[in-house]
Amino acid sequence: MRARAAASIALFLSLFAAPVTAIAAEPEWLSGAPSNRVREEVGATAKARAYLDERSDSLQLGAVELGAGREVAGASGATVRIDQTHGGLRVLGRAAVVRIGKGGDVTRLMLHVSRDLTISTTPDLTRQDADAALVALGVHPSERAELVVSPLREGALLWELDVRDQKGGMRYWIDAHTGELFGQTPLAVHALGRVYTMNSVESPMPSDVELLELDLTADPLRLNGWNGLLTVTNYVSGGSNGFELEQTLGPSAGQDFLYDPPADVSDPTDAFAQVNLYHHLTSMKAFAATLGVPIDQPSWKLTAVANALEDGDPLDNAFFSPMGQDGTFAAPNLIAIGQGSQNDFAYDSDVFKHEFGHYLSGNAIGYNLGQLNFNEYGLSPHSGSIDEGISDYLACSDNNDAELGEASLAQLGGLRDLNDISMVCPDDMVGEVHEDGQIAGSLAWSIHELLGKDVADQIVWNGLSMMPPGGTFGDLGRGFITAAEELASAGTITTADVGEIEALVASRGLDNCDHVVRMEAGESKVENALGLSLLGQLFGQSCTALQANGFQMQALFHFSRQTAAGDTLLRFQVDAQASGAGDSQFSVYARKSQNVRFGQGGGFLPVPEDFDLKVDIDATAGELVIDQAAGFEPGAEYFFVIMNRGCPNMRFTVSTSTEPVPPMMTTSSSATTAAGGDDGTGAGPGDDDGGGGSGAGDDEEDDDGCGCHGSSGAPRGAGTALLALGLAALVRRRRRG
Repeated sequence: MRARAAASIALFLSLFAAPVTAIAAEPEWLSGAPSNRVREEVGATAKARAYLDERSDSLQLGAVELGAGREVAGASGATVRIDQTHGGLRVLGRAAVVRIGKGGDVTRLMLHVSRDLTISTTPDLTRQDADAALVALGVHPSERAELVVSPLREGALLWELDVRDQKGGMRYWIDAHTGELFGQTPLAVHALGRVYTMNSVESPMPSDVELLELDLTADPLRLNGWNGLLTVTNYVSGGSNGFELEQTLGPSAGQDFLYDPPADVSDPTDAFAQVNLYHHLTSMKAFAATLGVPIDQPSWKLTAVANALEDGDPLDNAFFSPMGQDGTFAAPNLIAIGQGSQNDFAYDSDVFKHEFGHYLSGNAIGYNLGQLNFNEYGLSPHSGSIDEGISDYLACSDNNDAELGEASLAQLGGLRDLNDISMVCPDDMVGEVHEDGQIAGSLAWSIHELLGKDVADQIVWNGLSMMPPGGTFGDLGRGFITAAEELASAGTITTADVGEIEALVASRGLDNCDHVVRMEAGESKVENALGLSLLGQLFGQSCTALQANGFQMQALFHFSRQTAAGDTLLRFQVDAQASGAGDSQFSVYARKSQNVRFGQGGGFLPVPEDFDLKVDIDATAGELVIDQAAGFEPGAEYFFVIMNRGCPNMRFTVSTSTEPVPPMMTTSSSATTAAGGDDGTGAGPGDDDGGGGSGAGDDEEDDDGCGCHGSSGAPRGAGTALLALGLAALVRRRRRG
């Protein structure tokens, strides 16, 4: 369905505005401890609750409401995930995660909760009212609805609405008091039978294998199995608004499905593709069992689609959607495998094993909040990236092959090789989940190479089960180390092996890869930010038009620097490299003692909301200096974030220094400051009411005591690769599942 023109622009921009959470530190990772009360309890969930109840005061959980627990099984213990609730409603992105070792003690606790929620849970709008708000934006009414709470300051009451308006569906949030669109995110992440044992490139000769767990008692016999939990279907018609499916394929003879690949791989009824899909999904179910994850409940019911098209056109994609399928083949989970423009994705087991990885982690753990997730730090796509990388690993581990997509993605320029260990955090992260996910996938594969498949699979899965909702790469690293330490305690691996894993985590930068990256004296870090030209191309607007409306794109990470008691100032220095047409135009925001906090700012892109100082730099290098006149406090920790106001994509090299300010640089570039008021809230973009003024050119030292310098010269930092992220990367997002 096409929205009206104005609504279309609003909806597109709202892709960048998922629920904004309240101020909170990064998730707390705490060591567990033995407890007689815990040992007396039976069952992992009861043990987890006893542990949290026993330590309620020290953990400051007195005012925190926790919902029902959900166990994630594992061969060496169990993880209990308990969502935070408020008035009985789920709080988005907040949970307590408790790891129970084999001996029955709590070994680790991850706590990420909001302690100051006061919002009323009585909505002013009904579900029908919320659906009407969607319809006004040109969106179909919802198929699934739930009242939830966003931890924005005191909380925000939202209708969470799932709509089948694109492949895999879209989730919208409507404010239950005002009816305004709060945010949205896609739900899709991207007998005998004859099959390809891996794919049509590496194993081009079909093999006859037993189709395990097939329901042989059914009449007529079809590709149904797993005690009624798996149905393999074939595409008939449809696209973004849902598929029409059929299931007509029967045995070739007796109870066997021995079909050869067709002469034309675009055959819309390709029987071989359907059998291949059944076989490899079933092999992944067996893989899940080795991780200790039983797939035996109705919530796991899965409909798989072979030969999928997009309204009859080739679909260079495969995806998993928790919105599932309705109608004759109704199920809460859907995996669709596209028949592409150059090949059939169903001929490459990597593809649907990868999608099975999303299905597995989504149902068992549920930590991925998506590429468009925002929180108090602004943009936070990291849990989506991790889900992509770990799904790559699970597919590659089951196939015992480090390359993913030889018979599908390779033809589209998207082959992923988990032996490639060149990417590190934060330097090589761009915010696109498949690209950034390669760090997670390659790290997991390095553990696979170090300790072998069986042990590595346990470390990866058990570590993943500890991920907080919307967690970071730093959380993933801590999870892997926690899982390794658990196996070392059990005697499965050695303490030296744990040390090797810690070194691998550090080699990828995951020992310092949370929303805030810590800075030390003398070191530099690199990060990237998309430009307004790219944003404008996506919905037909010029960079200039976006700039005129105050748009800016956030760089991926915040940075912090702890000062010493003897320091007199702090300098945050930035070298900028542009990729694409246009000048360098960016802003640096700073705040003492806690991160710069983002909010919606009345618009669609989150903006810095709580900060102390700001400088605008229209040059290839600049710095923000906090000195005594600006209220510098020796021994305090300072936090910084960069916003790209310019047209090109940017690559920033940042460093910090407590050395005295160098002589004033003469420049024609503009540099402005804005300091926050007494409440710590700074002026937003385009505002001048935050207690600070603005200046330009040679007047920097008079700007409220904040030395803010710009230089139009060449970047000072060492040469680094330009950020090569344009439309192609976002197109790949559609077709790389």
